[in-house]
Amino acid sequence: MWYRSDGSLSDYCENLFSKFPVQIQKLENTKISNAKTNPKANPMKEEITFDDFTKVDLRTATILEAEKVEKVVVGLPIHKDGNFTYIKSDIDLLVSKIKGKFPDLPIDFGDEQFSSVHAKQIIIDSGVKKEKRKDKALVDKISAVIILQRYLKHI
Repeated sequence: MWYRSDGSLSDYCENLFSKFPVQIQKLENTKISNAKTNPKANPMKEEITFDDFTKVDLRTATILEAEKVEKVVVGLPIHKDGNFTYIKSDIDLLVSKIKGKFPDLPIDFGDEQFSSVHAKQIIIDSGVKKEKRKDKALVDKISAVIILQRYLKHI
């Protein structure tokens, strides 16, 4: 998840954010290389400075205020024996942050048991190539659909 129980960024986020300077340097090197090979090339759009970019206000709240959201369904991580998995505390933190930002938004939980296993099987059955099957984002998207379908069957 994005946050630890103490509210600090998870190792995943810290690792992700630490890659930004490297990627920015790669982009800058590409820009310099392109300028050398084609000095007459002009950018397609006006460039902005990093300081200008930091002034842009990007928030999830903007999307939620623009779209009508009636309810949020969050996958509930449960083992076969009925006990919660180790990420339950992360789920609780996520829910509390959503509730803090949108106190009137109903939040419900959907069974996520074996949703990843089911999603992987759907991907295989769909004929997706082996390399694409390794895409965790694809598995997560299909798992989310499975969780929502299960939830909708039981309301």
